[in-house]
Order: sequence, then structure tokens, then C-alpha cells
Amino acid sequence: MKLPTKEHTGKWSSDKAYMDAMVKDHEKDLAEFQEEAKTGSDPEVKKFAEDTAKIVQEHLDLAKETQSKLQ
Repeated sequence: MKLPTKEHTGKWSSDKAYMDAMVKDHEKDLAEFQEEAKTGSDPEVKKFAEDTAKIVQEHLDLAKETQSKLQ
């Protein structure tokens, strides 16, 4: 996996814009962890990806719940 090289420096125009970005980011992260868990070659990394995907899924669910409350 490739880690970001620098932090996001953009400003958010609203709470909704922030949560929209969080949902999108979590969806991307979840897909990457699930892919590694499914097709990875190192058993330890696959297990880590599988376990972490569950946590990312929980965070995504919470982000979507929060997003649905914003206008």
C-alpha cells in the first residue's frame, strides 16, 4: 500500500462537504483493504487487511449515518 506523501491542506466549505469527503475516502480505503485481504500474497498482511477492513467498514457506516443528517 502507498501512504499519502503529505497532509490535505484544503479548507472545507461546510460540515456536509467534509463528511462527503470522509465517506468517499473511507469507501476507497475499504476497497483497498478488502482487495489486499482477498488477493494479497503475505498471510500476515492479508490477516491485517481483513481485520482492518472491518474497522474501516464501521467507520464508513458511522460517516454515512452522520452524512445523512447533514444538509
